[in-house]
Amino acid sequence: MKTLLFLFLGFSHIALMAQPSLARIDIDASGAKIFVTNLRPLVSNAYVRPATWGSPEYRAQFVNAEFTLKPGVWNELVWQFTPLRDGRASLNAMGPWYKPQGASNIVPVWVYLDDFSATGTSLSNAGFEDLDEKGLPKGWSLQREGKLVSDARFLKSGKHGVKVSHDHRFTQLISLKSNQAVTLRAWAFIEPQAK
Repeated sequence: MKTLLFLFLGFSHIALMAQPSLARIDIDASGAKIFVTNLRPLVSNAYVRPATWGSPEYRAQFVNAEFTLKPGVWNELVWQFTPLRDGRASLNAMGPWYKPQGASNIVPVWVYLDDFSATGTSLSNAGFEDLDEKGLPKGWSLQREGKLVSDARFLKSGKHGVKVSHDHRFTQLISLKSNQAVTLRAWAFIEPQAK
């Protein structure tokens, strides 16, 4: 019995220490005070919910979509929401929040994203192909040094994609119309973890 308990605790510890294989795309409509509803995952690997932090009003204006990724292959990310008034919101392309037990800071989980598309709104430079004079994707803002990628191993298509984590992300302002459903689609890749 002690051996089984030891094995269980050992494997539980390993499971707690393994970083998550997740991609995350948030919609932050709190700046424009736009409430969002009808949160719907459109692929089986998605979990879509209001923010779990902040005031009740804030949570109704912030949508968190997380996608479980199969490592080593491109994973389709698709989800939908409906804004309850016109305005602009921030689309945040990022990785998951991850803080291992005992760590004092969150640890980056790097995810590759490419080939965004949308219905119900428009995206600028959705494939990250058009670059500005600084070599960054036009239409996207960079937060804490998300990375532009040109290595074909980490691209779904074209010549460029992005590498993001929770705090190293790319963002874009999108226009929303009252009661018009928005469907967002992207592709994500995460490298298999070393054994």
